[in-house]
Amino acid sequence: PASAMSRLKQQDTGTMDQLAAVRQAAQERFLAQRAKEPPTTPPNMQAASGLLCSIGNVPPELMDAPISALLADAPPPQPPIKRPRVDPNALRVPQDQTAEVQRLLALPAPEELRIISWNIDGLDEEGGPEGTMRRTLAAAMHIARQRPVAVLLQEAIPPALEL
Repeated sequence: PASAMSRLKQQDTGTMDQLAAVRQAAQERFLAQRAKEPPTTPPNMQAASGLLCSIGNVPPELMDAPISALLADAPPPQPPIKRPRVDPNALRVPQDQTAEVQRLLALPAPEELRIISWNIDGLDEEGGPEGTMRRTLAAAMHIARQRPVAVLLQEAIPPALEL
């Protein structure tokens, strides 16, 4: 068995040597052929020289300018036309009420310390989403009028928090 292994190793070494010789010969043939051929202009340089010929009417000072300089006389791009999103089920939050809440909250803080703790459970029990919105805005208006330093709301629901 040991002699069989050594014979396989010798065969592998011989095969590797043969492959190396074939590669070396192919590389030498390639280099010899390349030395015989005249140098050619690379394809990217050919394209560039053709490009220069095709835009010969552009002044040389604009050749290195950004593309926007070439388009300076183009009309300004028009913004895409946006269609208003109309959802018949969407709630319309009264802007006058939210503006009033924001105005009240922008006033200076009162002299005394005010804290409101309020369980607002039941805002969503009647009137559907419209009723929830109106009651939540009424609660926000009351809080804004009081100008507390902190507000502690219990049982607040996601729709009310989003308003």
